[in-house]
Amino acid sequence: ETTFNYGLERAWSLAVARSSNKVAIGYDEGTIVIQLGQEEPVVSMDSSGKILMANNNEVVSCTVRNTGQAAVDGEPVEIPKKDLGSCEIYPQSLIHNSNGRFVVACGDGEYIIYTAQALRNKSFGSAVDFAWSSEGTGDYAVRDSASNIKIFKNFKEVHTFKPPFSVENMWGGPFIALQGNEFVLFVDWEMGKVVRRIDVAPKKVLWSQNGDLVALVCEDSYFVLQCDRDGIADAFANGTADEGEGVDGSFDLVHEIGESVGTGEWVGDCFLYTNLSGTRMNYYVGGEVITLCHLDRQMYLLGYVARENHVYLIDRNGTIVSYQLLEGILQYQTAVVRQDFDLANEILPSIPRDQYNDIARFLEAQGFKEVALQVADDPDLKFDLALQLENFQVALDIMKAQKPDSSGSSVEQQQRWKQLGDLALANGELVLAEECALYAEDYAGLLLMYTASGDRQNIMKLADLALANNRYNIAFMCNFLTNNVESCAEILQKAGRVAEAAFFVQTYLPSKLNDCVEAWKEVLPHKVSQSIANPQENPEEFPTFQLSLQAEKLANAIKSKGPLPASKYAEAINQLDLDLLDVVKNNGSRDILSEAVPSAVTPPAAEAPPVADTFPEPITENLPEQVTEALPEPVTESLPEPAEIADPPSEVEAPVDYVSTPFEVQTQEPIDDVEVEASLPESATDDLLTDPIDDSKDDALPDEDLLMQDEEDDLLLDAHDDFQDANPVDDNDLDDDLLGDDDDLADWS
Repeated sequence: ETTFNYGLERAWSLAVARSSNKVAIGYDEGTIVIQLGQEEPVVSMDSSGKILMANNNEVVSCTVRNTGQAAVDGEPVEIPKKDLGSCEIYPQSLIHNSNGRFVVACGDGEYIIYTAQALRNKSFGSAVDFAWSSEGTGDYAVRDSASNIKIFKNFKEVHTFKPPFSVENMWGGPFIALQGNEFVLFVDWEMGKVVRRIDVAPKKVLWSQNGDLVALVCEDSYFVLQCDRDGIADAFANGTADEGEGVDGSFDLVHEIGESVGTGEWVGDCFLYTNLSGTRMNYYVGGEVITLCHLDRQMYLLGYVARENHVYLIDRNGTIVSYQLLEGILQYQTAVVRQDFDLANEILPSIPRDQYNDIARFLEAQGFKEVALQVADDPDLKFDLALQLENFQVALDIMKAQKPDSSGSSVEQQQRWKQLGDLALANGELVLAEECALYAEDYAGLLLMYTASGDRQNIMKLADLALANNRYNIAFMCNFLTNNVESCAEILQKAGRVAEAAFFVQTYLPSKLNDCVEAWKEVLPHKVSQSIANPQENPEEFPTFQLSLQAEKLANAIKSKGPLPASKYAEAINQLDLDLLDVVKNNGSRDILSEAVPSAVTPPAAEAPPVADTFPEPITENLPEQVTEALPEPVTESLPEPAEIADPPSEVEAPVDYVSTPFEVQTQEPIDDVEVEASLPESATDDLLTDPIDDSKDDALPDEDLLMQDEEDDLLLDAHDDFQDANPVDDNDLDDDLLGDDDDLADWS
């Protein structure tokens, strides 16, 4: 009997909850709720599946044998129960010994050992804690006080010892575990010798069947330790064990798992347990925690029966449920953790095929990815494993075997194609990367590969493919890179970028400017469209429009010769910055096609071209009429030789626009009787080389025609400068304005 006095004056009422062991007590000064007993049922199950359950002091037995085939996961198992009689005490715990022949009932500071079959009394005594040995039928230890431990062999006391600290709890197994203040001490079963002290304070100590692994269950986590039993035995036999510290290296930390454990049991090298709330059942193996099932209420683990391939649980009301867990899977995983691969290969055929994917995931977690790839059946899992192993052929076969839906490749399939293509590209598998990019519709990746390899034909094919799928940004870039400006303008208009199309054709295709401007006006409000100038209606706003048309013809003539091979890059590098509008403006009607971009490009000389004494007749045939009329008459009078320049530079670079230089030199005669300073700055030297005629020396020209010629040249140059100031054109800036950034272009589609 127990008396409670809470100091709240008189007690007037009691209330008991039917589904709980809580009792409410009403007093004059308040109310108290207490809990009688424990939530966890008093029950124990041996390895064969026989269960003993205590209800108050009544003990009943039942068995789960032959229930595995009919059992449904999570459903109650109907088991007939047999009354074994009453116990002399109210048991707070029931514990089977290692072979299941005996069971001990502990409670009220006493213990009674019964036979498990008929509940016959075998032994009894006083005990605060009781612990069975993992070896021997009648070997156990009791703690009858805080500092006195008794060891029994075959139900007879053989040794008593007092630890040098106050023992708070005790557990059995291959060694006796004594919990002190913030530590646990392991001692042997013979004389109570110290094996090892570990500085953690566990709530439970659970050993595996073979005694090689032990789980120290703490408040928020549990530790898995490896025990070297042979090393401990040798140390005790040789006398090398320290009396205070025990055997060094007897325990090694294997893993620390950050999860609270409610109830648990070892099955081989797998630690099966429920979490602290009892709503999830997991098992640990090889450092991996695998969730077996989620529970709808708090459950307590009874144990695992290998013959039934089921794990059994019980709730506080005594309802038993089961979940399937194949013994072959546990044995296979145990063999893999022990790296006994021969045994694992023997066990694998006995496992059902539908469990192979779980086996493959376990093998992947253990680092055996090649074996996991061979075992897995799921295509997605095999694909992921093939990518990790960089097995491109297997991954490609898996992707090709998957049939696309009616709308083509799904988003998930495209993503997998892209994963495979990116990995292939990173490993230099260009053919595979191109194939994957086509399946994934990764046009940006294709553009990158084709431009990096200079594959003009595939760039042109990509342009058509991108345009057919409304990928206007990729189509525009492909056509622009292949110098197909007509298609670029059409793409801009098709994408609704008529304003950008107008500016684009003004630079690259002026013959289409009128049409683009009219199309632009159609999409603008009437008042706004009136402010847009058109070269056909407002020619005064486009003073160089005719020159632009001639430059376009020159560009078309250059393009008709076809692209230069990459081997000509070193020779044609100086032509990359060639401004055709300046070429037409400076050279007039001269046939400059062969000099602008010749089929076999001749690199410019390192030194400036010398001033010729005589000049050939200007070429005027086969040129447009309007250009021929605009040509001035060449100067034919002899001009004096320019004075020598003192200390000329050792090497003078040719002008960037070397096409226009011969034409300017051939239209001028050497100037007579002109004295030049012996030393000139470098800029002045460049001026003499590029423009022998200086306006400051007009008085040196006696011929009136020459003066008129210079005035006409000055007027043309001034008009050109005014136009350039009013209408600066920068190809790079124009490209930036047209294309914007990738995000803007992506909006076209």
